[in-house]
Order: sequence, then structure tokens, then C-alpha cells
Amino acid sequence: MEKVRRETLSLRSSAPDLTELAKQVCGPRLGQVELQVEVVESVFPIVLELLRNAVRHSGASLINLKTFSSDALTVIEISDNGNGSVELKDDRFGLIGVREIVSELSGQIEFISLAPGLLIRVSIPS
Repeated sequence: MEKVRRETLSLRSSAPDLTELAKQVCGPRLGQVELQVEVVESVFPIVLELLRNAVRHSGASLINLKTFSSDALTVIEISDNGNGSVELKDDRFGLIGVREIVSELSGQIEFISLAPGLLIRVSIPS
């Protein structure tokens, strides 16, 4: 659990990294999304890790990031046209850490196979 906490703190401290990564992945179609500060702080490490995973492991040529927010719920969807695999390894904390954070926020995470690719949907109470 201590490793997950350290990893979470390191992810939270790299906000500029997420902006740069989103620009690289999304290119000119990057739009503005307005979220409450509390929501951003909660979902930031999740989005960062899921984007990093898609870039590093999926083999995708296209990655989509969508966010939806209401008074009751924030939903993040990351989809790609890559290989569609999700590997959970005991010695790596990427997706395991994401699951821990989502659980701590009383949220849900879904992995949905696409042809080709993968959709990851994270739903967190606002």
C-alpha cells in the first residue's frame, strides 16, 4: 500500500506532464474541459497513468480521451485502436495503482474490448 501512495504522490506532482502528453496524443483536436478542482485532483493520476499505458503498451495510432461531468458523477473514457490487451502484473503498479485510486474514490473501472482496441471507462462520484 505504501508503494501505491508514493506512486500516487509522484503522479500528482506531474501535472505539466499530463498536458504535454495529451498534446502529443491528441494533437490539434485537444479541447477544453472544465472540472472542479477537487475532481481534477482526484482523476489526474488516473488519467495520466491510463494515457501513459495507452502510449507505451497498446501499439495504437489513435487514442481518444473523453470526460463527462455532472453534479453526481465524473466519467473518463480512454479508448484506442491498439492491441486491446490489459496486463495486470504483480510487480508493476500502473493499472493496479489506478484500481486502488478508483476504489478509494468509491468509483468503478471497466475494461471493454473493441475491435480493434480497448475502451477504459472510469466512473467516480463527484
